Amino acid sequence: MTLASIKAQYVVLVPVAESAVPAGCLFLDSANANQMTVKGTDSIPATVNTGGGGGTNYFIKSMIASGPIAIRRPLNKRADGKVSDADATDSDNRQNICGYSLTPSASDGDVISVLCVGPNLADALVGLGFATGDEIYLSDAGGYTNTTSGLSAGIDSIIKLGVADCASGTASATATDLIGFSDVVSR
Repeated sequence: MTLASIKAQYVVLVPVAESAVPAGCLFLDSANANQMTVKGTDSIPATVNTGGGGGTNYFIKSMIASGPIAIRRPLNKRADGKVSDADATDSDNRQNICGYSLTPSASDGDVISVLCVGPNLADALVGLGFATGDEIYLSDAGGYTNTTSGLSAGIDSIIKLGVADCASGTASATATDLIGFSDVVSR
């Protein structure tokens, strides 16, 4: 077997769509926040995101847009599992910031890349009965709760742990993931 080698000081990669790349190539995926990706071949059956350093990127997540969204916009997580432009006066959409758009959306149902405000903890809330968009707090027992009413005023700290979310690339009212960020509401 003959191996080729290339020696260079640097290589400049331009972000492109996966459809423009031949199988087996390394590229910056423009549809996935310019993540370093290897396009699938017969020996690598699917496109593989290299995670920038070979690991998982816990801060970038695919989400479903509820309509047109520009890049670098603050987003809120809606009860239907979609994201929309954040609006401080829109109580229907819970006013919960979950991240910032890294790719634009042209219409409802488009998949966009989102830079989450904290790490996305996949499957952290599976089976707990939370709705997508719920604010999640630390419970008395050390677990998760979506209400502060059971906490004892003056005794308990009220600590928000993040926002409940559905699985990456889906829009569902049932939460499975937690976009984590710690906020002490009261002590």
